[in-house]
Amino acid sequence: FEHCEKLSNVNIDKCKKLSPYSFAYCYNLTNGIEKIKLHDAITEIPQDCFVEIQQTNKLELDINNASAIGGSAFNKAKNVHIINPKKTLLSIGSNAFQDIANIDIDFQKVQKIGRYAIGKTKTSNKNIVFKDLRSMDDSAFDNNEFINSIDFTNSKLTKIPNYSFSGCKNLTTVKLGNLTTEIGDSAFYNCKLLNDFNFSKILKIGDSTFTNCGFTEINLSNVQTIGRSAFERCAELKKVT
Repeated sequence: FEHCEKLSNVNIDKCKKLSPYSFAYCYNLTNGIEKIKLHDAITEIPQDCFVEIQQTNKLELDINNASAIGGSAFNKAKNVHIINPKKTLLSIGSNAFQDIANIDIDFQKVQKIGRYAIGKTKTSNKNIVFKDLRSMDDSAFDNNEFINSIDFTNSKLTKIPNYSFSGCKNLTTVKLGNLTTEIGDSAFYNCKLLNDFNFSKILKIGDSTFTNCGFTEINLSNVQTIGRSAFERCAELKKVT
């Protein structure tokens, strides 16, 4: 049904399997419907499946048993509010939830996050905890203005990728696990309120990683390599040890 722009009356909750581009660019899809719960049989929402559906009303979509969200599956799906009460989500593809109205999901079981997956999207869960994260691409949360804290304590990441949280202007706190030893280029660029960060296990910091952050005091005693402009324009920084 890709590009069926006037299609508005479909019983999506009866579908037992979805394919790539199933309802892509169906701009009027689900108009007038307030809630949809995907069928129990659906475990994957393929790439571009609901890209740019832009109904005028708020739509709450329960992904139910889905554990994998394909690339751009809900990209620019205006007024769509994604929920996952069963906490089944394991993999989020590139651009999957970028620039949609809201997602209310628990990240504790998520193992993989793609590029720009949560960029520019309102997250009801402002304090994100990862307990099994194994892979995250560059720019995963780029310019997400809603998250306040990130907890990687039990994640499997050895490096925070480039631009991961660049422009997350309300991010204040980041907790890292013992396995994380490297912070990529511009990973926290322009996170103006970021002031709580433990560098004790960090060995390498990339270029422009913490440019324009809110630190007042940092301990870099174990860091071996610091990239160009890593702490540029940290105007509140008073002490470095």
